[in-house]
Amino acid sequence: NVVETFYYSNTFVPHIALDAAVVTAIGSSVSETCPYLTMNDIVDVTLLYCDILRYEFIFSKPCQDMNEQIEQAVRRLIALGIIVSVNEELALNVAQSETLKSTLAAFNVSYWSVAECLRTLHEKVQILESDFIKLCLTHMMEKFNDGTITYGEAISTDTIKNCLKLLERWAVVEVDSQSGVRIVSLTSLYNTHSGVENVIDKIQRFVI
Repeated sequence: NVVETFYYSNTFVPHIALDAAVVTAIGSSVSETCPYLTMNDIVDVTLLYCDILRYEFIFSKPCQDMNEQIEQAVRRLIALGIIVSVNEELALNVAQSETLKSTLAAFNVSYWSVAECLRTLHEKVQILESDFIKLCLTHMMEKFNDGTITYGEAISTDTIKNCLKLLERWAVVEVDSQSGVRIVSLTSLYNTHSGVENVIDKIQRFVI
């Protein structure tokens, strides 16, 4: 039922995806000691986050400037009271932003879980793509069962495949076809403990 509800909600989510991305990006970057960001800060972190979800949503049309779209989204959220402006700096209205923060949360934990599975890929050198997807699904199910993640809809084969596309674009992994079988391995740049952990940290920051 959760997956079915998530599937049908996908027709609505793209309409608010950019607003949700802005709110998530801000939420990942503020703290009790530093609750405010500048517009430039918000644009920079939102660009990174939108790049992570580039295979899930189309955040802007080809003819649109992404920076301008993010700035417009920020102004829209200020008008709605979801972002508040204090002395030319910006902060989230916590009570008003929870719904938008939860909109993309399942994607965040799914991508985070796939990134964690790169640790196993580092140990095994290479693995069948189908086996890596099964590994990710098992890892997600274990995290869901122990309560580490609370979004059952995050356990999705399509999302895992999209995350693999992202990791391939980032040159973290390479996917080769050998006799009709797809093989996944880490690239030389990331086939280290620190390389894998950096990728995990880059994605995990948006799990809020």
